[in-house]
Amino acid sequence: MKKSILITVILSLLFMLGCNQKQKEDFVLLESNLTDEDSKLLFLDSNLKEIETKVIKSNGLTSLINDEEKLLSISPYKSEYITVSKDEIDITDSKLPHPLFMIPFNNEKMFVYNYDKENDMNYYTYKMEGRKGSEPFRLKGIPFSITSDKKSLFIYSRDFTEPIENQFTLSVVDTIDNSIVKELVIDGPLVSSDLSVHDNQLYISLVDMDNGDSYIYTLNLENWQLEIKKLKEKNILGVYIQKDNVYAIYSNSGKSLLIKYNNDFSKLLESTEIGYTIEKPKFSKDMMYFISNKDDNSTFFSFDLKKLKINNVTEIPSSIIDYVILSQ
Repeated sequence: MKKSILITVILSLLFMLGCNQKQKEDFVLLESNLTDEDSKLLFLDSNLKEIETKVIKSNGLTSLINDEEKLLSISPYKSEYITVSKDEIDITDSKLPHPLFMIPFNNEKMFVYNYDKENDMNYYTYKMEGRKGSEPFRLKGIPFSITSDKKSLFIYSRDFTEPIENQFTLSVVDTIDNSIVKELVIDGPLVSSDLSVHDNQLYISLVDMDNGDSYIYTLNLENWQLEIKKLKEKNILGVYIQKDNVYAIYSNSGKSLLIKYNNDFSKLLESTEIGYTIEKPKFSKDMMYFISNKDDNSTFFSFDLKKLKINNVTEIPSSIIDYVILSQ
């Protein structure tokens, strides 16, 4: 009898402890537009259930970054930086007008601004914040895709002052001295849908503006050798590089296609059709996450890459601009 009572007490205590323990946030979704005065952060658990909401007194936010224990965002339209910590939301004016991109480098951040001190609309300003003595520099061309590794910035841009066959350029910038260490003019009207760095290789996903043909340009960052592969499917969105294989995402006519290749794209291993448009695909181990927007409503998905099926889904009655994975 005493043993039975003791077990009951222990189970009750464990239940109470579980009830009092705060649920862990695994994802944060950014809801923002130019119509509403405020933006929102939606905190979701691992099952994509909403557990908390925070209101940001700013609008027109375009991105969300997880920076250690803080969340960072920018408003190009209001020229503001937003920092969200556990207890407060800090909104400050940006150092220069109209920040477009924010790329973390350890304790520093590279900002890209739709601004030029000489008022030349074809130039954009780049500046590393948090580094003593860092000076802004300007580059020609609209930056469409940007990524980085520990020391370099990779910029895929378009210069409308050039003929169409020479408008697209990949620039590699050394972030120590802001010098351009490599510049590659892309032959043809190829729009970059994704830039990804893996094992000293830069993977550039490209789509032909004329016919939707898909290409992967792989740039070796040690010897600058370039390898070009034309893929069978149209309208590539991006790739996820693993040790022995590569996942590529394509989007056509309101649906998407996920294909698993071997690591040099020479052999198709598996493929599956996903009946939704895919936006902002992000990966963590064997999971893919993405947004699908329709009629000012968003759906957020988790997708199991091993089982090739949707794992969880949640519907949001507003447009989600970006999100971060906190559990990585």
